Amino acid sequence: MATAYKIAQHVITSNTGQVAFTATASNTVVSSIICTDATGATVTLAVQKSGTIMQIVNETLSSNASVDLLASPIALEATDKLVVSSTKTSNTSNLVISYVEDTNTVSGQSIGVLADVPTSLGSNGQVLAVNSGGTSLEYVNAGGSTATLNDIGNVTTANRPVNSVIRWNGSAWVADARVTTLYNQFRSGTGATNVFADGATATDGRVELGASTAKLKTGVSGIDVTESSPGELDFIVAAGASGSETAFTAVELNGTTASNTATFTINNGTNFHITGASGYARLVHTGGNAAFTLPSSTGTLAKTTDIALDSAVAANTAKISYTDASSVAANTAKNTYPSADATKLASIETSADVTDAANVASAGALMAASAQLTGDLDTQANEIKTTTANGNIIVAPKGTGVLEVKGDTNSAAIILNCEQNSHGVTIQSPAHSANATYTLTLPTSAGTTGQALTTNGSGVLSFADVTNNAGTVTSVASGTGLSGGTITGSGTIALSNTAVTPGSYTNTNITVDAQGRITAASTGSGGGGGGLTAVTGTAPIVSSGGNTPAISISAATASAAGSMSAADKTKLNNITAPYDNTGTNSPKDIIFENTGGISDSAGKIVSILQDETADNTDANSKDFLGVVTSTSDQCIINGVAEISQSVPTGATAGRPLWLGTSGAFIASAPTATDSYARVVGHYINSVSGGFLVYFNPSNDWIQID
Repeated sequence: MATAYKIAQHVITSNTGQVAFTATASNTVVSSIICTDATGATVTLAVQKSGTIMQIVNETLSSNASVDLLASPIALEATDKLVVSSTKTSNTSNLVISYVEDTNTVSGQSIGVLADVPTSLGSNGQVLAVNSGGTSLEYVNAGGSTATLNDIGNVTTANRPVNSVIRWNGSAWVADARVTTLYNQFRSGTGATNVFADGATATDGRVELGASTAKLKTGVSGIDVTESSPGELDFIVAAGASGSETAFTAVELNGTTASNTATFTINNGTNFHITGASGYARLVHTGGNAAFTLPSSTGTLAKTTDIALDSAVAANTAKISYTDASSVAANTAKNTYPSADATKLASIETSADVTDAANVASAGALMAASAQLTGDLDTQANEIKTTTANGNIIVAPKGTGVLEVKGDTNSAAIILNCEQNSHGVTIQSPAHSANATYTLTLPTSAGTTGQALTTNGSGVLSFADVTNNAGTVTSVASGTGLSGGTITGSGTIALSNTAVTPGSYTNTNITVDAQGRITAASTGSGGGGGGLTAVTGTAPIVSSGGNTPAISISAATASAAGSMSAADKTKLNNITAPYDNTGTNSPKDIIFENTGGISDSAGKIVSILQDETADNTDANSKDFLGVVTSTSDQCIINGVAEISQSVPTGATAGRPLWLGTSGAFIASAPTATDSYARVVGHYINSVSGGFLVYFNPSNDWIQID
């Protein structure tokens, strides 16, 4: 092992980092670095390893005397550098670096390379002590005359707290509060300890330790650990525009109150990507609570559009081969079924034909005799009928059950149509307000000619002869002013003529008898004392006065009756007019008027507030949508719209329409990657020059990956 020192000198000329020494040997130990002529200077010394700088000294010198900057030897490897800077750059500040190269090993033997330290290990229990000449250290027995550490003049150990660390300050061994402070912070958890890559940048990172929390942060991003009941682990990232990022808790791992269970939560706003060699898969949540259960065996998850159909299945000619009834019934078949499903399979009739599309798909036949509905049967606009020649449709309640026809807006009714279904007779239940609940039981026979249907008061009907309830009137005489009586059988009663000559009269003088007849009439004279002198009006009728007044009606207000304007009459007509399928009735629609202007053409679907054409390839598919009307700056946001465009291909009455490209309606959901599928309404029917649509955009949308 080498023990001879080598010396290197360096003159400090800059207050920025200068390389004062570069190690060339694989093992180099620097025992001292003496600084001279640097009174008042603050000298910084660091070790640079492969681009990483670790500060080891930052000290202000009090005199020009030679000062050793090292408290203890340091070990270097080949290409390691000592970097120095000083606030005093008079070109007279010198560094004298003493070092030893090519030791057998550095680890655990750095003291051994020094000339004044024994190079071999002492015996068990021996300690290092200054020799009698005061020139070097030597191993001596602990029980001898060797002075204890507290007896050495340049070491102070009195009143030192537990876990104190001492360091050499150039003239004495003193307590090092920096290491003690760092220890206390880690131990007590009352402060934060910063660890930096270059030893100087205070924003690089931070470690915070508390009684029940631990945080590792760099800037905004970090990992928070909370030890509570239950515990929590949060992953926080900086999110937002550059320079204005905020902390976003992207992922949480939370323990639950049940043992050996936890919840892994990917918070709203975090996209979950599973990457591969040529792309990634994304797990998207569109709202509501959902459970996603993986299969118990191995397999591959795929989109439904990626699942290829067998040729027989695609052609609707595939058949199920069923030969081992006992295995299925015993739930031991290769394709395992629950026992309930096995029972259902065993009940299928022998050679049952389930491949005939005409029987199953077109006719909608339920093949099993005991087939049961597990939900409501919604026929929509379809019919329940049979294609069997002269076949019957039978509804068979069980036990005391009945065939019940429910009402909705109106009372329940049954219409019995003619053979061409152009006329019908309706049997209808009384309205709800009648509170009617009773049973009518039909007669046991058809009755005979002339009989009427009667009730016994309890709802039991029967046919009975109609009694001739003849009246007691035997004759009708003609009264005053009438002629033609007396009538005992049949005849005509008429008004008798009066003495008044039929004709036109001016300013007529008339006489009326007690029966209300005019018995005398003559032309009178105009003007005179008996003429019209004044005409007045009662609101809202207004008269200008005199015997030739101007008569008018004042306009109606919210609190007073009056005349109606043409515009008000139009509004009234629109309110009361019914809807018909030959056009739209715009006042019934919900209209949104954008005073800022809507620049697109009528019939287009637009993002109203953005004033741009909606498109299923654009994120504006998710916006507040409307259909542009022919009225400037107005859109229908809910209602029936007449679209002056070609009918969408494949559109069917009552079926949904989706948002297409360039603001158009389409009759099938988009499937292109990165497009958006959103139902915007339902097709009604075609009209001259276009079609009708009930526009009612869904609040839900799907992005196609």
